Formats: sequence, C-alpha cells, structure tokens
Amino acid sequence: RRSGGRRWVTVVCVVVVLVLVDLAVGAVLTWTGMIWPADRGDVYLLEHEQPGGPRPVAWQDEPWAEDLMASLIDYQSEEYHFEPYVQQVGYEFHSRYLNTTATERVSAQVPAPPGVDPVRVAFFGGSVVFGIGQRDAHTIPSAFARIAADAGVPVEVHNFGYPRLVAWQELLLFERRLAAGDEFDLVVFLDGFNEVYVQGEATSHDPTHHAAGALSDLIADFRSERATTPGALDGLGELAESYRRASGTWRIIDRVQGRRAALPGEDAARGTPDEQLDAALDVYARAADRIESLARRHEVPVRLFWQPQQAGWPAEVLGRLPAGITDLSHVFDGREQELYFDPVHTNEEGARLLAGAIWESVGAQVAAAAD
Repeated sequence: RRSGGRRWVTVVCVVVVLVLVDLAVGAVLTWTGMIWPADRGDVYLLEHEQPGGPRPVAWQDEPWAEDLMASLIDYQSEEYHFEPYVQQVGYEFHSRYLNTTATERVSAQVPAPPGVDPVRVAFFGGSVVFGIGQRDAHTIPSAFARIAADAGVPVEVHNFGYPRLVAWQELLLFERRLAAGDEFDLVVFLDGFNEVYVQGEATSHDPTHHAAGALSDLIADFRSERATTPGALDGLGELAESYRRASGTWRIIDRVQGRRAALPGEDAARGTPDEQLDAALDVYARAADRIESLARRHEVPVRLFWQPQQAGWPAEVLGRLPAGITDLSHVFDGREQELYFDPVHTNEEGARLLAGAIWESVGAQVAAAAD
C-alpha cells in the first residue's frame, strides 16, 4: 500500500510538473512572439503587417519607416478606449515619430507673425488623414500648414483623423468638438475608402463602421457568459478554454494543424459588389448632408473631399458622389507605384500632394479668412 501510494504521489507530481512546464513554454512563446494563441493577439498583426521584410518602393529609402510602423502598431494595440456611438477614440501617446494628445495627432505648426491670429483649420478622416505612413510633421494637415505658410497665410491645423473611421463617425466627432467649444475657420473632411470597405464586412444601408459586427457578437457573448445562469459544467469549460490558450503544447498543435479561430462578426451578411456600393454611397451621402447641416448651424465653413485609392475609382462611383464633394481621385495619376505602400496609404510625398490638392481648392477661402 505504501508503494502504491508513493506511485500515485509520483504520478501527481509528474502531471503537475508537466502542466507547469507546458504553461511556462506557452509564456515563453508569448513573450518572444514566436507562437501566439490562435484566438488572441495575432489578429491585429495579420491585418497590419509587422515591420520588417521587403520594403515597399514607396519607403525604400526611408530609414525611419520601420520605427514609425512599429509605433503605429503599438498605438493601435496598446490601449483601447471605447466611446459610445463613435466606437473608439484616441489617447495620449508618445514616440519618436508618432505623438498624440487625448483628442488629436500632433501636427507641425508654422508660427504666425507677432500679433497675427492664425486661421484655424480642422481635418477629419480615417487613417489617411491620421497619417498611416507619415511622421507627425509630414501628415496631410502638417503639409497643409507649410503650404499655407509658403503662400503667406498663417494657419493652425488640427488633425482629428483616426484609423478606421467613416464619415458618420467623423460627424459625431465634429459635433463633439463643437460642443466642447472648439472654434474653427474651416473644417476639412477626407473620406472614401472606408465608406466602401466597411460594406464588405457587413452590407447595410444603416450607418455602420469597422468592427460593428464584431462588437455586436462580443456583446452577445458577454451577455451569454456573464448575465445568464451558469450551467453545472460551464466553469470547467472556461477552465479548459483558458488552459488551451496558455498551453505551449496546444499552440504548437494549432500551428501544425493551421487552426484559425473564427472572428466575431464573420457571419455577417455581405451583399454583392453593386449592393455594397449602393449602401456605401447612400450612407455617405446622408453623412455628408448632416455634416454640412451641422456646420451651417454653427456657422463653420466645411469642405468635403473624396480620396484617391491605388486601384482607382470606377466611373460609376465618381459619377454618383453627392453634390458638393470635391473629387481628388486623380491626384496621383501615373505615380501610384511610387507613392502607395498598400491599397490606400501613401508615403510622405503622397501626403504632401494631397495637402497641395486640398490647398488648391480651399486656399482662397483660407486666405480670405485671414484678412
């Protein structure tokens, strides 16, 4: 009996040691980034490429590119600040090339002459306005400030762009800035790509945004797991799920088998390309109308622009843009290969060209505001 007891103790000890080793291996795999859990951590890096590897032509000679992209990944993954209606807002962040306050990305400011009040220009948009691909001093708003200064017009620019936003969310942010007492002499909106892209996630004529389906599923899951009476074996199931995520052995098995966890919102209904386009232009037109209505009520001049993309826009899209939208889709014609590093984001030269095109359209208006 004593011998049998010792064997059981040995078995238990071996199992405990193996479990601890397995968990330790999982921790090392996480720490080194070699193999992350199939249902956590790797999703973001799959959607936003890790720095390193062959550089796109647009960045071939930029020594700062990898550092900037590492900061962009950190900024978008380190913290998440959920905001009702808007979905997500930024937070204060500091790095060598990317810096933000709680409300906007830092922009280059050209000092106005003594005694001269600069024209306050606000920019709203998604990641193109925010500046995926550009350092703080070379985003579209920063380039706009320099172009205006070269034209003898002192401006103070504010970059309220944020990755993944669509015009309907920007409308809400614009309203919040006005409610907070911010005053602007001109407000610029630059949109297009995200309006159509989100319809590929879940086609809808209702206002929608990136991750809408995922958030809906997560809320439903939270209610199912936290706001309902638990079953007798629910706890064991949650324990097993947590162990699998932390286990080094299971991670290696998942990697070998190519297991991929389903993402929330993946079962959302997607229409045909024509249905997606109809919904995108419908929602965008309504958002643009409300932006202009809000601006009129507050007596703030506003200009709306349609952005270019690497593949270009079909004529049927450009022909259906709402009245009053300035089309900038032609700005990069013939230079796509040297400016873009993905379907919509450009290097700093691309940002400068877009800022120049916006200035050509609003420069006289800004100069008049300075008088």
